[in-house]
Amino acid sequence: MNLKKGRFYLMEEARRFLRYVIPGLVFLIETTLYLSLSVNGGFLQSLKDLGKDLGFALSLFLASGGLGFLLGVVYHSLYWTTGFCKLVVTHLPLVKDCIERGWLKLQKREDGSELDVNVLTQSGAWRIVTAFWHARKESSQRIKASNSRMDSLTDIMHGLGTTFIGSILAIFVWIFIHRKLLGQFPYIEYYIIPLLISYIHFVNWRRVIEHFQSVVAIIVCDELQEIYIKNETPVVMNVTPIDYKYSHIPFPKT
Repeated sequence: MNLKKGRFYLMEEARRFLRYVIPGLVFLIETTLYLSLSVNGGFLQSLKDLGKDLGFALSLFLASGGLGFLLGVVYHSLYWTTGFCKLVVTHLPLVKDCIERGWLKLQKREDGSELDVNVLTQSGAWRIVTAFWHARKESSQRIKASNSRMDSLTDIMHGLGTTFIGSILAIFVWIFIHRKLLGQFPYIEYYIIPLLISYIHFVNWRRVIEHFQSVVAIIVCDELQEIYIKNETPVVMNVTPIDYKYSHIPFPKT
């Protein structure tokens, strides 16, 4: 039991490190790199001198955790905003496909009527899949066996997303500090590396999102299909008004 608790503790600490410390460290490293390239050598030498101070290095490491947490707040604040939500995980195709196949049925919690899947929001589809997954995490061997891997994939995905946001902010911080130090904006050629690094972060983040989305779809589809074959009836899930919208329904004519 103690060994199991120890492994769980280590996994939790690794998850916190991945999601909070690493994005903060990457932000600091990238900002420093951009400044070392665009500012004179005196700046780089000052950094080398500071790096010899163990206390400074330790303080910087601790500060990166708080900075990473703030970057995570920014990332999750943007997650469901218009425009940005088009880049993140969407389970809408999965939910629509399962309804069309007859494996899943959605109904409004307030009156029990069937819900038109076309009014389901992206965040609503995420809540439906998440609720289904965690409700059957212990009873389904398929979900139970894959849950730990999906948790780690979730942490990687959000860690990369936070790092991507940090890489964008690092560019603005670099420009601000450069202008304060030299009284002018960096030359245009200095923007190539920062933009390239941010693009690489974005590509990696999007690639993991696609992997995550695909694996969840495979597991949930197999689970719903198995339940349907066994019970010969779809799984019914109740949804709340926060999960759907009526913006596409015209106002009645007077």
